[in-house]
Amino acid sequence: MTKFFSFKAVLASAATMALLILAPCLTLECSAQTPPEGNIKMVYNYPAGAPLKYRAEGKIVQDMDINGQSMLVNISTYTGCSISPAGTNDGNLVLEIRIDSMAQNIDSPQGVYGGPVTGVTNKSFRIIIAPDGRTIDMSAAAEIPITVPGSGDSDASQTFSDFFPVLPDNAVAVGDAWVTHDTSSIKNESMSRWMPVESECKFEGYEDLDGIKCAKITASMKGTMKITNQSQGMEVTSSGTLTGERTLYFAVDKGYYIKEVVKSQMNGTVEIADQGMSFPVVMDINTTNELIR
Repeated sequence: MTKFFSFKAVLASAATMALLILAPCLTLECSAQTPPEGNIKMVYNYPAGAPLKYRAEGKIVQDMDINGQSMLVNISTYTGCSISPAGTNDGNLVLEIRIDSMAQNIDSPQGVYGGPVTGVTNKSFRIIIAPDGRTIDMSAAAEIPITVPGSGDSDASQTFSDFFPVLPDNAVAVGDAWVTHDTSSIKNESMSRWMPVESECKFEGYEDLDGIKCAKITASMKGTMKITNQSQGMEVTSSGTLTGERTLYFAVDKGYYIKEVVKSQMNGTVEIADQGMSFPVVMDINTTNELIR
């Protein structure tokens, strides 16, 4: 019986990790115009008008070795949302985000379950970001509860905490390369995530995306990730090294990005400290975020 409940705890923990890992990034529409040549300063700047609608799709393939047996879990997530400008605050952007839809599905040895997340459709909140995309205030999002059956409780601040890719600090030209160091941290009563990442970035040039001329930025990422949550009455910790690649398409003339693709992998362990159990795990994590035309 003990082993059975540990198995359920690991599955529930995997579902919770999907909410923490697959934070969606936005893809925003713009008209095709020629961006400036030479050094450019990229900043976010959202125009007034009808809300823009986006989708964020993610997938985690988690493979754990439990006593010599492979346990494969596939987790897919979907978030649809709309965004509108709502003014400024001390030089920062105030944005209103409405959750249009949200879903999570899990395919595991115990079966297939999941579906639409109820109680969040049409929920709205405001956030404040800096012109480079860094989060300034996410407190209103924390007031929107999100409950996914089998995954526990969270809130919109966890889902949208890393919503906008952070842009270069300085003006850059085609061919420029730079290194960033960022730490993503989330914590509440039932779960926490800590993820320091180093990214080697490069401004590759301009590329047309559906007729829109965009600056293309690539990044090679490496770091660590640690997620701890309470599941089935036990503390489950997943930790390991993280590597990956990121590609961002940013419309310089309009001040928002068109598409972001992230492909990453974590190699580490899943530990249930209360029972003295630890399992090797490999997680392939992929997200694609784009405008809904």
